[in-house]
Amino acid sequence: MLVILASGCAENTGTSTGKGLVINDFSISDNTLRPNQEANLQVTLQNYHERPTTINNISIFNEGELTVDNKQCTSDDIREARDGLYPQLSCSWTVKAPGEDFIAGFDSKKTPLKLRLNYSTQFENQEPLKVNFKELSEIERSESRKISFGNGEVKLQAETESPAALSKPQPVKITVQNKDLAESMETTVLGSLLQS
Repeated sequence: MLVILASGCAENTGTSTGKGLVINDFSISDNTLRPNQEANLQVTLQNYHERPTTINNISIFNEGELTVDNKQCTSDDIREARDGLYPQLSCSWTVKAPGEDFIAGFDSKKTPLKLRLNYSTQFENQEPLKVNFKELSEIERSESRKISFGNGEVKLQAETESPAALSKPQPVKITVQNKDLAESMETTVLGSLLQS
């Protein structure tokens, strides 16, 4: 299985379309390989962020007996979206199945691969958390105020009490949740059963 793990970092200084970084294509040219056969693994990303997005790491791990090399990417980074244009970045690897020894005695063996995509970007909340401020002596009752916003990958919630005392305001509690992007693919190496 090929699994993409994505983590996004958020800073409160940008704009978001709500889509974020999207995996448009995640495919392998042949997911059933014979011994020593090669296939091409490709990932295409499309960026809907209107703020800079940095690809920190895009790599394959847990390849087991498969040989994965010749990584080629169209760029080292992906530009921000603007004027209705959403830049793409593609990467490909050569995947080679092991020799006959690996699958001796088996009809086939499934080999899991994992692709890690780690990136950071920025987005900005468009709806403010409205809090009233009063003198402590004028506050009879406070109630909780909160807002939630995100960019499709990171969700942030801010919560505080309102009205808040002018002399000693309550802190704002901020909770951030990261959403992982995941897709899966299975690669099988075919062999032949030993005859007795």
